[in-house]
Amino acid sequence: HELGNLLWLEGDTSGAQSSWSDAVDTAYQHVYAIKNWQKCAETITPPKDVERTEIMLLTIVILSKHARLTTPKDCAAHLNAALFASEIIEAIVTSALPHPSHRKCFAPDRYRLREIFFGLRESRLLLPPSSVHGGVDGTGFLGALAFFQKTLLVANYQPERCLPMCSIYNYVATDICRSKTLTVCGRLAWIRALIRCAAMDSAWLALHSLSRGHDMPRGLLDREALDHAIAQVPVIGNGVLPYRTDEGPFSEHNKQAVAQMLEFKLPGEDLAKEYGEYNLHCFQLVQAEFLLRVASHGRVAKSGDLEEPERASWLNKA
Repeated sequence: HELGNLLWLEGDTSGAQSSWSDAVDTAYQHVYAIKNWQKCAETITPPKDVERTEIMLLTIVILSKHARLTTPKDCAAHLNAALFASEIIEAIVTSALPHPSHRKCFAPDRYRLREIFFGLRESRLLLPPSSVHGGVDGTGFLGALAFFQKTLLVANYQPERCLPMCSIYNYVATDICRSKTLTVCGRLAWIRALIRCAAMDSAWLALHSLSRGHDMPRGLLDREALDHAIAQVPVIGNGVLPYRTDEGPFSEHNKQAVAQMLEFKLPGEDLAKEYGEYNLHCFQLVQAEFLLRVASHGRVAKSGDLEEPERASWLNKA
């Protein structure tokens, strides 16, 4: 990994590509693992200790560098790398309790990741600063996850694979990096993946939670206390109507839910300074995507249908 970094800095793209490829081959004991990732994924076993988990997490960053830096215009290589990274992540987080056993269960309203692997808590020196001799900092690791998540969404190929990635992203940004900007960025990416998966109820609840400032990063001096974190989260009060997927998109309940969703805003005063301009624009984009997804619900409209004007107004707002 480090040799590939040095070769890339010297402008030797082919040498960096070979070094990063050899690093993945060594990690999984498989020849040409990146090229033959389907066969390699079949041989990947869940990690048995913390050290093996850290090595598998490091290979996700190496895959990202190999795809982004050595094949920047090869969309097929990017998608294959994203699928390979998804298999690695699921081998870590879906194979041991208390993590869910299926990727679709990694919705924010169903499960909150508290540790990637047993014993691998935020108090451990996880994701040390990058250096010539090794290390992958939190920003580099989150950048790799974001690249793979965006690749899957752009390709619109098995978007449910994004959910475990976003769950890990949220954990690292909230509990390790403790960055509000990164946390909000990860939550918005999570919501976009939920919308692509047609999990509109989970997406609505995640947007509501974000607009209320729930589960934001703790201060650096706060102790590790789950009960304290739960006590700070207010419950959904009266008058809040979450979106229901068991009803039609134009039912009276869901109309009110969509109207409430359009009024959601990030909490705070100086929003650009607190969250960043990108997150402010992305929040509005996610609201528009939610509206488009609901308005494009497959249906056959009759002549004089009363729901058609409502659908047209939602499209205009988006």
